[in-house]
Amino acid sequence: MIQTFMTIKEQAQNHSISTPLFALIVVARIVYRCHKEQLEQQHQGHHRYLIADSDEDDTDEEGEDRKRRNNVPSPVKEWNIVAEDDTKTLSLVYYPEEGVREEVPEEDTESALEKVLILVIPGNPGNPYYYLPLMQEIVKKHGRRHEVRCLSHAGHVMPWKNHNRDFKLQEQMDQKAFYIKQRLREDPTLRLVVIGHSIGSYITLDIAKRFPQHIAKLVLMQPTIMHVALSRKGKQFMTVMNNYEFVVMLMGMVDYLVPVTLRRWFVRRSVGSHAEETVRLASLSLVNSCVIQNVLGMAATEMAEVVELDEKLVTQHESKILFVYSTVDEWVPGEFMQEFQLRFVNAQHRVVPHRHAFMMELDGTRDVAEHISQWIGAVLDEKKAI
Repeated sequence: MIQTFMTIKEQAQNHSISTPLFALIVVARIVYRCHKEQLEQQHQGHHRYLIADSDEDDTDEEGEDRKRRNNVPSPVKEWNIVAEDDTKTLSLVYYPEEGVREEVPEEDTESALEKVLILVIPGNPGNPYYYLPLMQEIVKKHGRRHEVRCLSHAGHVMPWKNHNRDFKLQEQMDQKAFYIKQRLREDPTLRLVVIGHSIGSYITLDIAKRFPQHIAKLVLMQPTIMHVALSRKGKQFMTVMNNYEFVVMLMGMVDYLVPVTLRRWFVRRSVGSHAEETVRLASLSLVNSCVIQNVLGMAATEMAEVVELDEKLVTQHESKILFVYSTVDEWVPGEFMQEFQLRFVNAQHRVVPHRHAFMMELDGTRDVAEHISQWIGAVLDEKKAI
């Protein structure tokens, strides 16, 4: 026990942690050793987070919203190979219904809908369940005529699928490109509607750079596409990185020590009762040392690499781009928003009254989806040229 205490004390001193905090960790370690078998059983069950039942104390408004969501079927879950080394990422996908795609007016029997892939690129954390409500809104508004898919970031969901490896920003970008290349080999005429959120907007622009001829529309939601480290949140993040190892260690201990029911209660209070159940459950998946290591590691490379805006690239696709901003966004400050509006007058610009993490807000997903739906609607209705 003394050896355990000294080990934790050394780690705490290395990261400037106060005495009460490392003492608490010592107690936690002792409890963990006493109940190791029980805790391992809890750990084995953590893959069930995303299928947990809804909380019983939901408000009537939330119940109605869930009922409306349930009118859209559950997505298909797939693990896709996204690199030559067999790295896998999780996809949530709504495939088109053949009967819906084949429906055409009698006077237009010689034409058919263009084949379009609506691809959602998440921010960081890159768990696709955060964007499931947005996908459902798109399906609800446009039907099952085109494929709607969200690709996770490798290592951000079930990291053991990739042997708990770390993946940085460039690798995540390369993996999205690898997946799209596979799809274009299968169908060279496939058109892309790419919807990126936060750092996903940066990856979206990289996709446009690599596959310019296949881009139909681009949506950049709360886009962190330049000088991320200069934003208020970027500066705060550097404080977290100063205690990187401790944060990862602490999250691993919470993973083992804190019961799932208590974690769910804490997440519900943290993200807010208005957040979708899938969003709250996605947040639970962050309580994993390997996931947090990937989230923080990717964020660190974002700070270093997302600096100057590729103005030439944005200008090339300007008429196809919709920018969506938040009124209060500590990752994309107001001066950045104004700069984008002045630089890219041929793009479309919309503002929603929500935070950067719009999916956590009441009506956040609905408001964002409304702008996206208006922007991509014409593309989804286009017919093939005869």
